[in-house]
Amino acid sequence: MCVYVYRSLARVRKDTYIKPSDKLRLLKQPSRKTRSAVRAADYLEQTLRIIADKTRHAHKRSINATELISPNELRMIERLTGCAAQVQPPSCRTTPNVNKYRTANSVCNNRKNPLLGAANTPLASWLPTIYEDGISQPVGWNPGRLHNGVSLPLVRLVSNQILSMQDADAKGDSEYTHLVTFFGQWNDHDLSFTPFSPSIRSFSSGIDCDASCEQSEPCFPIRIPNGDPRISRNSCIPVFRSAPTCGSGNTAFMFGGTPNVRQQINSLTAFLDVGQLYGSDQGLARELRDLSNDKGRLLVNDRFQDNGRDLLPFTKVASNMCSTRNRILNTTGLPEVPCFIAGDVRVDENIALTSLHTLFMREHNRLADILRVLNPHWSSETLYQEARKIMGAYHQIIVIRDYLPHIVGPDAIKKLLGPYPGYNPNIDPSIANVFATAAYRFAHVTIQPLVFRVDENFENHPKFPSVPLYEAFFSPWRVVFEGGIDPLIRGLISRPAKLNQQNHMLVNALRERLFAFTSHIALDLASLNMQRSRDHGLQGYTAWRKFCNLSEPRNQAELATVLNNTDLARRLLEHYKTPANIDVWLAGIAEPFVPGGRVGPLFSCLIGTQFQKIRLGDRLWWENRGVFTKRQRDSLITMSLARIICDNTGLKKVPADPFRLKANKAEFVECSSIAEIDFTPWIDSGERQSQSAYSGNEVSQAFFFFFFFFFFFFFFFFFFFFFFFFFFFFFFFFFFFFFFFFFFFFFFFFFFFFFFFFFFFFFFFFFFFFFFFFFFFFFFFFFFFFFFFFFFFFFFFFFFFFFFFFFFFFFFFFFFFFFFFFFFFFFFFFFFFFFFFFFFFFFFFFFFFFFFFFFFFFFFFFFFFFFFFFFFFFFFFFFFFFFFFFFFFFFFFFFFFFFFFFFFFFFFFFFFFFFFFFFFFFFFFFFFFFFFFFFFFFFFFFFFFFFFFFFFFFFFFFFFFFFFFFFFFFFFFFFFFFFFFFFFFFFFFFFFFFFFFFFFFFFFFFFFFFFFFFFFFFFFFFFFFFFFFFFFFFFFFFFFFFFFFFFFFFFFFFFFFFFFFFFFFFFFFFFFFFFFFFFFFFFFFFFFFFFFFFFFFFFFFFFFFFFFFFFFFFFFFFFFFFFFFFFFFFFFFFFFFFFYQPQKPQVNRSPDKIIFLDEVYQKLLRSLLILSEDHLLFIIIYLFRPFVAFVFYLS
Repeated sequence: MCVYVYRSLARVRKDTYIKPSDKLRLLKQPSRKTRSAVRAADYLEQTLRIIADKTRHAHKRSINATELISPNELRMIERLTGCAAQVQPPSCRTTPNVNKYRTANSVCNNRKNPLLGAANTPLASWLPTIYEDGISQPVGWNPGRLHNGVSLPLVRLVSNQILSMQDADAKGDSEYTHLVTFFGQWNDHDLSFTPFSPSIRSFSSGIDCDASCEQSEPCFPIRIPNGDPRISRNSCIPVFRSAPTCGSGNTAFMFGGTPNVRQQINSLTAFLDVGQLYGSDQGLARELRDLSNDKGRLLVNDRFQDNGRDLLPFTKVASNMCSTRNRILNTTGLPEVPCFIAGDVRVDENIALTSLHTLFMREHNRLADILRVLNPHWSSETLYQEARKIMGAYHQIIVIRDYLPHIVGPDAIKKLLGPYPGYNPNIDPSIANVFATAAYRFAHVTIQPLVFRVDENFENHPKFPSVPLYEAFFSPWRVVFEGGIDPLIRGLISRPAKLNQQNHMLVNALRERLFAFTSHIALDLASLNMQRSRDHGLQGYTAWRKFCNLSEPRNQAELATVLNNTDLARRLLEHYKTPANIDVWLAGIAEPFVPGGRVGPLFSCLIGTQFQKIRLGDRLWWENRGVFTKRQRDSLITMSLARIICDNTGLKKVPADPFRLKANKAEFVECSSIAEIDFTPWIDSGERQSQSAYSGNEVSQAFFFFFFFFFFFFFFFFFFFFFFFFFFFFFFFFFFFFFFFFFFFFFFFFFFFFFFFFFFFFFFFFFFFFFFFFFFFFFFFFFFFFFFFFFFFFFFFFFFFFFFFFFFFFFFFFFFFFFFFFFFFFFFFFFFFFFFFFFFFFFFFFFFFFFFFFFFFFFFFFFFFFFFFFFFFFFFFFFFFFFFFFFFFFFFFFFFFFFFFFFFFFFFFFFFFFFFFFFFFFFFFFFFFFFFFFFFFFFFFFFFFFFFFFFFFFFFFFFFFFFFFFFFFFFFFFFFFFFFFFFFFFFFFFFFFFFFFFFFFFFFFFFFFFFFFFFFFFFFFFFFFFFFFFFFFFFFFFFFFFFFFFFFFFFFFFFFFFFFFFFFFFFFFFFFFFFFFFFFFFFFFFFFFFFFFFFFFFFFFFFFFFFFFFFFFFFFFFFFFFFFFFFFFFFFFFFFFFFYQPQKPQVNRSPDKIIFLDEVYQKLLRSLLILSEDHLLFIIIYLFRPFVAFVFYLS
């Protein structure tokens, strides 16, 4: 297949003859990765077609190829053709800077679907496509095939009868400049490019599509009607079908099971990312960069300049279809130049387009130079990416703010492109087939027959006159040798575009002399547009009107109303017979303009919808939060195309709006009066250079002292802050709990009195209470989940701070209790006469926890003392043998693990022993104090009184229990089942949590120390002779800090952990015991009322404690992992920079060492700027840099 493409290249190399079809084919040939994608689809489709043809002849019937091929063979064909690789989504995790900069092919713009909007993906279908075979065969492929009851006309016939005009009849637009036309082409080349099929011969018949007019895939020639004014009847215009994508057409069953309609590939990205300047392929993007220095610039021409300004570089392709100078000028011996190269292959299509490519190339390099001055520490990659990012924002602003309102009108802008609502990842920004193939080709009818060139006074250039359009194709030599781009830019902004008129649509240069210097071999752009619409399966005119909620003309009268032109409607229906068959591109350009625009209602809808999807579906759109800072966005919005022209050309005066035509050139403004963009928001906001100019020792020392100082600063601040904070709020929470217990038990004390004396009164209102609490229960049940998280977080933070405060209080109260034991004892007895329940539990609470903390503190003190002593002895012993007897390497390696495993098991069993001992201790004290207080209360009359009532109702409770046993059997069964299930779940969760925690902690502890010391062992072994004294000094401080930190960390962590959980365990059990007796007693006097109320109580406590322990569990693991990763990254950075000795860059750097440490802060600054719009945090951290410098110089 490549042989036939090379045949076109061979013809192009000859200076005597270049066929327009060769130019079009080479212009539409895929390159790089696009070539691989379309070839894979072509190979697979042709393979399956050959198999189907062979089986059809053999079996005399139509058989699907999949019926004769096994799944393994299908997968083999898929791999061999390359389609398997084309449909696999990329991995965004390995893509560098994917959240900061665009990739060249825009993959991973959408993180959910990385291929949305990416290059080499299918064009989107907003309506179902139509093919004559339902899958792939274009409409009009079979001449006798009827559509909507009639056959379709030849596209060349429609072009001759509807679109033809004389160039002299072209009328200029009174409102818009010629820049509107070519900027539209420039913008279109950023969004879509549908390459031809790479084959120029039919696989089935072997015919050459250039040499034959036979229709055979991929040949889809434009047939010539009788009486054509230029081309003979037996000839044709060679056209090739657009390349399909893998997984569409007849190849779809490889990926979906059944064939679906053919889809065409878009080799460009769908985003406004200036891909026509930078390229939509990583290889091309790199080829266009100037990598000879670190300036981040694009490559420029090294042979020619334009009055001291840069030109585009030349392509390195041997074939040169741009060698047109001698042929056009009818001379010999004049020097030729190659084609220019840019991000889009169509850069040389005409010289006006070439001038825009050159203009924006210069602007990128200007931005890179400015950013390099503002940030001399930036790398070449950062300069390039930041300049490219700004250029993308420029392009987006110009298109949406300045260009599109002139095209689609203000109504469409207000409806579809109003204030930016934000990024929507569910919107597909892919370019629609109807947009690329029809709607955005509206500008073809606005092209003048001349490319204007004017002088400094905006008059016709005396030396370089305006160029006929057909002589402006593929003529880069006109830019190089005829005045550069300044005359062309002046012509674009001062001369009008062609006004599209329904009886004068397309100039002859595009219909009769496209890509040719003689008319008899030229192409026809109008015919190509309509033939491409049929090739792509686009539906007819009325279907798209319906898509846009517009009226659907069904006859000539209605069509005349829509077009506001009876004669045009009549002529269209003479060929198409019905409005439903009219090619959408033709009908779209024939519609009258919308107010304020230059397209009709249909194209206004389609174009506006496409750009709406592009803007909303672009994660890196310039207005999206996090892409630019607020200050940068405020600066970007002041940019203008006029300013870009002034900064990159020799023009001194330009119109404020280059798209608006100014009849009076005096209305042009001086460049000095046009606002310039403020680039100060970009100072220090970019990525710092990746390599440091300092040695590995300098880097390691800097990181060591910086993190060492930061660690101590952080922990001292942390401990002092929480110490004073807890101490300050302790008494507040202590008295809060005090009054809480007081009112709580005081309430139940009086409630019992109320219940005893008004028993019959309650019984009388039994039904009232029943219905009241019945509705109350359901009310609370429905609103429980709305208020639950509010109560949960309140209690969570309340108990969390309380127990931290109580920890500090304990050390003081622990000794205080032993000195004033009897004083408190009589103090409690005094209050028992008045508030029995309250002080009973209050005293019990403190008495138990004083003894508990005594043993708890004793065991922890013993454990940490042993831990610290053991490790101190072990490390000292280890390093002694290591430094002086390092040749016993393997001996001490196993000796180390022996000690470590010994310590690990000892530590593990010691804590489990302590754990079970504590539970035994807990229950012992519980029952001890329980009977202790009851014994003392028997000696007081007041207690006898309450005790009598208590037992009275207790026996009364059993009496009712046996009396109503059979009557309420199922209800009691449910109640006890729920009660024991709750206790079982609580104890099971509690034990499981502790087992899991210990197992996880010791596993991590062992794993961390194993790799930590194993790494240090080899490290010292290889660097012992070179850094003995340095390492001896370093490890002395390092392990001192290491022991200091782990001692405090383990002490605080385990102490708070056990204290917190055991306190809550006892607290819950204690109050649950009390509530149990109270509600159990209350149940037998209020049957169903008690059921609902008690169910609500357990329901609340069940969820409360479940979620409480659940979140508390994750909180401590988060706290634990925070320190783990903190240490991990510290040691990673330290040893990475110690081992890694980067080579110094070739360019000179400033020796200021503060720049190095400032790099660390710049990454933090950028993340803060992304997350926050104001600059308060930026200023605070920026002012903190002198402190960092001070730490560095202390080293």
